Amino acid sequence: MNLERDALAALLLAHRVPSAPVRNLVEVMNDGNMHERKSLQWIDHPEYGRIVVSHGPIRYEGMLLVPLKPSARLGEGNGAGFKDWLGLPPEEVHALTRNGVI
Repeated sequence: MNLERDALAALLLAHRVPSAPVRNLVEVMNDGNMHERKSLQWIDHPEYGRIVVSHGPIRYEGMLLVPLKPSARLGEGNGAGFKDWLGLPPEEVHALTRNGVI
């Protein structure tokens, strides 16, 4: 017997066999229940366009879910790191950048 995925899942369910069909990536990314529960979220990524990202599974009552955003691009935090944290003057940071050090 050779059955399609959904037909096999229905047959197993009808016979009370604990099982579930394996979904493909597109099905998971577009799962309305996962989006409604905020387990998945669509974001606009500056390089990849509109993508789906996942939230962690742990939820605490009364705690707001932090909206997800793309991570900083390579080197985007150099200003904070070299100027603010290390106290380097802007001209030194510029020289390091110009010389390919950072």
